[in-house]
Amino acid sequence: MNGSLRRGFLLISFVLALVACAPVNPNLRDDSMMHDREMVAQDPECEAPCWRTITPGHTTWEEAIEYLNTLVWSLEENTSGIIAELEVEDLEDTEEDIQSIATFRPVRSRQIGALCCQLFTRTGEWVDVLIIQVAPSQRLGMTVGAFIEKYGAPAYLVGSVYDRDDEQALMNMIYPDIPMVIYAYVDNGAAGELRDRNEVIGFMLTTYDEMQTILTSNNLHTYEGNAPFQVYSSAEDAEFELRVGDEIGWAPPLSSWEVLVENEFSHLMIALETLGVSDVLKGIQPYTIFAPSNTAIETAVAELGLTLEAFLADLRHSVDVAARANATWMTVVPGAHDPKLAQGYQTANVVNALRRGAEILEPHGLVMVLEPLNRLTDHPLAFLTHIHQAYELCVAVDSPACKILFDMYHQQVTEGNIIPNIELAWERIGYF
Repeated sequence: MNGSLRRGFLLISFVLALVACAPVNPNLRDDSMMHDREMVAQDPECEAPCWRTITPGHTTWEEAIEYLNTLVWSLEENTSGIIAELEVEDLEDTEEDIQSIATFRPVRSRQIGALCCQLFTRTGEWVDVLIIQVAPSQRLGMTVGAFIEKYGAPAYLVGSVYDRDDEQALMNMIYPDIPMVIYAYVDNGAAGELRDRNEVIGFMLTTYDEMQTILTSNNLHTYEGNAPFQVYSSAEDAEFELRVGDEIGWAPPLSSWEVLVENEFSHLMIALETLGVSDVLKGIQPYTIFAPSNTAIETAVAELGLTLEAFLADLRHSVDVAARANATWMTVVPGAHDPKLAQGYQTANVVNALRRGAEILEPHGLVMVLEPLNRLTDHPLAFLTHIHQAYELCVAVDSPACKILFDMYHQQVTEGNIIPNIELAWERIGYF
């Protein structure tokens, strides 16, 4: 295999990958390539830059190879799949800047060794680049118009001719914010034009770092709609060139979690961590979040006549009382449930208060014990009612100064299931 396909990851790396073992004039419209419409399908679990569960920068190399092996067709083992051959090559001991490369061809390909697809990793830890060649198919919706409808207009384009007679041409459609490059076949080659009906015959998914390399290593055109191929022509005729350090008007988008970090939403973040959903917001998918700021939450608490400082002052006083009484344990009840404030925000307030309280008590060997109360007969407005809720709070506080008071009376009234709950919460129970 030609070593040139392993270096640089420029826009032409797609074609280099295809022609490294192919004839001088490769047929870019190859019906034996992958028949695949994953990139235009509506799959909320795997949106670009994800392809069949593989996302550059997020999927480990080991996970990707393990998944690809499940797609391999085998006559001997009587397994079905879309991959005929999978070859993984280790380049760690070579001069290449890529550690490993995985190459495979589709089952439909009758040409032994015909490539459709490649994955690269620079470090051996993560997938950095994924390149797929697909069979031309308007029936499957793999057209320029379908991609623009799904992903919007590309930011940049550059056209390239790939045979001596200018009869085969590709339009490289670049989406930096995904990051993704779409390869559209241009009918009539250099004499043709970019149209919605042009077939997409491949795509490249990358990390944001690799996309930065693409943007700063190629002369590009800004997208101005459908136009003759010559308008976008070759890289040498492009209207501008981006270089490292240039202002390109683009940067990797922030995740929803990073937006929260940069703004006043620490109370909300505590609630999300407590509920175990923070990792979801750390991904690159867009989310719409309706949430009060720290100020709004603190105002709501103040309107209830409760303040964090008053709670902490009581705890500081309790340290002196505990010393005189030779006591270790002190019961803490979070208070009343507020029907006007969502449970998650209230949980965030409680976790924040308990963490601050633990900082006061832990150096003295003192322990807060949280007592869940029943609403049915005794405490109709209680915030803390279930053992799993108290366990969740103690895990979030993560301090030996925070434990559970397992009152069996209240728990029998509230939920029963006494023994299983004792077993599940055992490590966080202070006493009964």
